[in-house]
Amino acid sequence: MKHTTPETLALVPQAVALQYKVVPSHENMDALVLWSDGSLSAQQKTLLRAQLHCDFKLRIAETAVIERWLSFYYRCPPSSEPAQKTTLLDTPERPLIDLAITEGVSDIHIGRDIFFRKHGLFRKQELMPTPQLIRRLKYLAHCDVNDKYVPEDGHFFYIWGEQTFDIRLSKVESTHETSIVLRILNNQSLDLEKLGMPRDILLSLLALLSQTGLLLITGPTGSGKTTTACSLLAHLNRSDLKIVTAEDPIEYVIDGVCQSMVSPQASFAQLIRQFLRQDPDILFIGEIRDAETAESAFSAALTGHLVISTLHADNTDTCLLRLRELGVSQEVVQAALLAILNQKLIPIAGGVEPRFSLAFANEQFTK
Repeated sequence: MKHTTPETLALVPQAVALQYKVVPSHENMDALVLWSDGSLSAQQKTLLRAQLHCDFKLRIAETAVIERWLSFYYRCPPSSEPAQKTTLLDTPERPLIDLAITEGVSDIHIGRDIFFRKHGLFRKQELMPTPQLIRRLKYLAHCDVNDKYVPEDGHFFYIWGEQTFDIRLSKVESTHETSIVLRILNNQSLDLEKLGMPRDILLSLLALLSQTGLLLITGPTGSGKTTTACSLLAHLNRSDLKIVTAEDPIEYVIDGVCQSMVSPQASFAQLIRQFLRQDPDILFIGEIRDAETAESAFSAALTGHLVISTLHADNTDTCLLRLRELGVSQEVVQAALLAILNQKLIPIAGGVEPRFSLAFANEQFTK
């Protein structure tokens, strides 16, 4: 059959192909096509999409043709009885992602070896990467399966029990191997009450959300800054407020929020300027990285908007120093900054513990 390659066949395990009597092909590089004899029910189609973790186009062929293709491509006689039950372990990514979700991992790093990051801690795994796993992950995330040298980002949804996770993929080719990082996101975790924040800090933070100005969330890499920021947005999300975001990438999808991703054609600062013409109430900036973004963020905060953003800084003093390095004057900081929420993950026996501190800007400048 035309457009059926070993890479395409690897996307549909043998047991799945036999159970549903489908044969995969590609009409182009993006669309997976499954050939069937037309006997699949709506429920079977839904289950098949869940097992393959991707959508597909269905094409119909005669039963005898499907049997012949199954025999040829999967090396099985036409009379073979399909397996009574096919588990999701048939796909190469399943054992890895299942283990990561079970252990509460935030990131999976795949290179020569596989590492899990949990609560900021990096830990090597016994599982080993395979070419089939790399190819499968790139396909699921809608990356180019054949091009090894172009850095790419993508994502796919992953069904685990009754939950659906958004898996974000970043791919870079290094000297010796393909480096892939998967970030595991669960929108159900966007709950301020479940962040481990002390009650007094939480109440003070909620009181700030009715004001205009800039709220900065700081902390080291992997401390959960974006999760905290998006939990705030989820809390604020209601029909009488217009919330817009500029992110790189979009990590949590929040219904009702206008979310935009930074691109070569639209920087943080460009998106902010465009959004300010659309009369928003609340603006979330994924990260303040440069002077232009800092200037745009403080400008928005000074013109009657609540702005929430993140900044890489270990503590309040470092945050203020970083703002000065980005060219923001003390007068502007004092006029626009509401508070700095700092968060860290502190190692304790058996794991880590989140630590939060909230510093109000007026207190910092009256010391």
